[in-house]
Amino acid sequence: MKKLIVLLLVSAATFLPGFVLADGLSDATTEITAIQVWIYGILFIFSLIFMMYQVGMAMGDKKPWIDVLFAFGKVAAAGGCIAGATWAWSIWGT
Repeated sequence: MKKLIVLLLVSAATFLPGFVLADGLSDATTEITAIQVWIYGILFIFSLIFMMYQVGMAMGDKKPWIDVLFAFGKVAAAGGCIAGATWAWSIWGT
């Protein structure tokens, strides 16, 4: 009788996690997506403030307009890195 109980417990421990934890990956994917959207929003706000600062400094003749052009290039490169990371994650991350 003791061996039967052990056998039932081992078989339950083997097959039960598959049924119990089957929805865990979709929950994790949802959380990662929420964090990703939050981080993209923060990066957008910082980029917008950075560009407004650069344009304001150029309009006030504190910086040359070429610095604004370089700032736009930096923001575009940062956005390209984010887009590239998202693309790579879509291929290799899932």
